[in-house]
Amino acid sequence: MADDPKSKLTMARFLLGEMQDEERETFEQAFLEDTDLLHALMEMESDFLDLYALGKLPQSEKERLERFFLADPHRRERLSFAHALAAYPADETAGASTPNIETQQKAWLRGFKFMALPVAAALFLAVSLGIAWLLMTNHALRTELEALRRKQTIDSQRAAILQRQVDTLTTELRGTNGLAQQAKVEAAPGLSQVSFTLQAHAVRASGAPPRLAIPASAKVVELSLIFSSDPFVHYHVFLETAEGNRLWQRDDTKSNYFDRDSKKITVHVPARIFRPGDYIVRIAAGSQATQEDIAAFSFSVPRP
Repeated sequence: MADDPKSKLTMARFLLGEMQDEERETFEQAFLEDTDLLHALMEMESDFLDLYALGKLPQSEKERLERFFLADPHRRERLSFAHALAAYPADETAGASTPNIETQQKAWLRGFKFMALPVAAALFLAVSLGIAWLLMTNHALRTELEALRRKQTIDSQRAAILQRQVDTLTTELRGTNGLAQQAKVEAAPGLSQVSFTLQAHAVRASGAPPRLAIPASAKVVELSLIFSSDPFVHYHVFLETAEGNRLWQRDDTKSNYFDRDSKKITVHVPARIFRPGDYIVRIAAGSQATQEDIAAFSFSVPRP
């Protein structure tokens, strides 16, 4: 295939840099897979250098070689050697020995290129694999860091709640009442269901959690939980005390979009579970073995 005129013309265009990027990439892949084509390409490269060194090329062809082919520093080094061979004394002794030296030099250069190309390909593959490994490691570390940040937020909320409990007890002992923020109540006292809306946020140690005033007549507490959008579809919802004791949970819970950037989950919890104190509602996603915390909501239930 490498001996027909069309193939030789293609090889010449490749060596002279007269191919478009896509055609060049296709040809490079071809000679890496075809040993005969690779040998033919190296022979043509050597022939170009010899003809240039001997001054047997027309001016237009010399300019074509100089524009791209001889811009390669390795080819320029080989050209210097070819010039030295061309300038060797042309007496009978030199004439008899020069072809042997030149033939040996060409064979050495071709063998060197034949070995260099697979080595370069192996190095490229190794570098590519290394980059892919670094990207996967970076993604795994980012995921782990995000999970740690969410866990830290929940732990901070629990610590803040415990600190507020201490502050509340201290205030009661002094005979004063602390200020608290009342959560939005969407049902009138006396009904069997009372509804509250909570939004996920990081609670500061100095802030007060929303207070959910649950009437004694309520049978069910409806909690509408609003949190930032994420790629998950199914969730686990946990109701826990500030100390981390689980009181209630609901699995395989679906969400609805609250707005463009937020989702909402609505759950119904038996009112009898709630006692005066501090609570955390936690939303998680994933399997039981690999759960990932998504959001947390802190609130308190005052004494009736």
